[in-house]
Amino acid sequence: MQGEFRGDVSRDSFDQSKRFSRVLMQQGRVQLDADLNEQSDILLHYLRSLARDFIGPHGGSSSQPGFTLITTEAEIDALNDPNASRLKTSLRKSGFLIGTGRYYVDGLLCENDNYLGYIEQDGYPFSGSLTLEVIMGPPGEFLVFLDVWERHVSCNEDGSICEVALGGPDTATRGQIVSAVVVPPPGEDTQGLYDQQKLHDLVKALRDAKAILPPDANAIATAKEALDAFAETSRVALSSITTGTLQARARITGLPEGDCNIQPEAQYRGPENQLYRVEIHRGGVAWDGTSDGESPAGNASTAATFKWSRDNSSIYFPILSLEGDSVKVSHLGRDTSRSLQVDDWVEIVADDLVLQGQPGPLRQIKSVNPDELTVTLTDAVDLSYEEDSRLHPVLRRWDQRRSDGEDAEGLLLVKEGTGEDLNWIELEDGVQIQFQRSTGASIKRRYRAGDYWLIPARVATGDVLWPRELQGTKPVARALPPHGVEHHYAPIAVISTDGSQKLVLEEDLRRKFSPAAV
Repeated sequence: MQGEFRGDVSRDSFDQSKRFSRVLMQQGRVQLDADLNEQSDILLHYLRSLARDFIGPHGGSSSQPGFTLITTEAEIDALNDPNASRLKTSLRKSGFLIGTGRYYVDGLLCENDNYLGYIEQDGYPFSGSLTLEVIMGPPGEFLVFLDVWERHVSCNEDGSICEVALGGPDTATRGQIVSAVVVPPPGEDTQGLYDQQKLHDLVKALRDAKAILPPDANAIATAKEALDAFAETSRVALSSITTGTLQARARITGLPEGDCNIQPEAQYRGPENQLYRVEIHRGGVAWDGTSDGESPAGNASTAATFKWSRDNSSIYFPILSLEGDSVKVSHLGRDTSRSLQVDDWVEIVADDLVLQGQPGPLRQIKSVNPDELTVTLTDAVDLSYEEDSRLHPVLRRWDQRRSDGEDAEGLLLVKEGTGEDLNWIELEDGVQIQFQRSTGASIKRRYRAGDYWLIPARVATGDVLWPRELQGTKPVARALPPHGVEHHYAPIAVISTDGSQKLVLEEDLRRKFSPAAV
């Protein structure tokens, strides 16, 4: 699973390197959610790999290529759409329209059923993407990408998942493909993305080639090829923003015998099996370790932070209303372990924040009124929701405590180590993590908000399920990239503006294939 999945699952057992082709159920055996989920992952991996091998990193059918950018009213007239008047209004508000159809990105099928404006997309404005006001500003050229990822959807976001005949309990959840047209900010200093001056030069070269009379097909093809190569390089850079890795452990092997080494302290000590989730809250680079007395200093105010949950952040409470520091929820959980207690940390999350790739504000629980199903937070938030909100807001519980936190929101600073026995961060009950420091002194790993790692902890072994590798004769935890959320990108167009509040489609970068050839 490489999406945003937060379900109440035991673990994610799919491992591409094992080359498993199917899951075979056996009679008279206990059935686990992990086995069924792994079967789904095996099949999805096969189908998406097959599509990518045939189509390439991205492409669409020549008969119905999706996500065409429409920038003029004449193009709308050519559609002969009965809603042309509404589409023209959307065009004037949004700068460009997004066409209907299908497109594949890294084997994932992206579909758009209705024409809509850039600013009309669910979740706009997106994290790491330019707003329409910025695009319409000074003259310049911009690359336009399709950003594709997989979202987790539960009964709270889509009530049709619940079976009313059963009284509406939370059963299985869903994965949903989310595709958004985004315009990432240019500039070499913006997380390694594209150089706008180079893009300007490539676009100018293409314009000049097209302006030659009679047209020189070779010159145009060469200019298009250079622009396409630049867009592909930018796609790879955009896909590689996240470089952080994590190690996890509980049972520490190879410790010397003796009274100074109490073995139960060197293993997982929790009373239940858990699936820990470590998730980046604020993106950026790790804390540089500078402190001012007892308080973090240096880049602590801007460094990456993380939060953690022992239940894969699957415990949430639908919000009926929220104003200031007062929250009314639909329920308070089915038992004590899955309820809200004073001093718990909760994140206020809604559909718009999820689609934007933004974390919600974290607050601590000040009091709980079980009779009225109301919760009071320690501090007010700038968000407000009323009953029947279409944004499906929730309070999502996290399990860090104030003593663990490095700031007022109970978030922990990302501190990197080298894999040695120093600088490990203990979550609870012996579960420890360490963000791995880069071996290059001048290279800083970047962490993206929403990146997460899953750590299954098991009582039977007193350990976590985490791959290990030998360093000499000593087994150590392997440093792994995030389990998700994996974003896939495809360049679809180059647009430009001359500062006159009008966008021009300079070049369509979508790749098209013939269904007959496939």
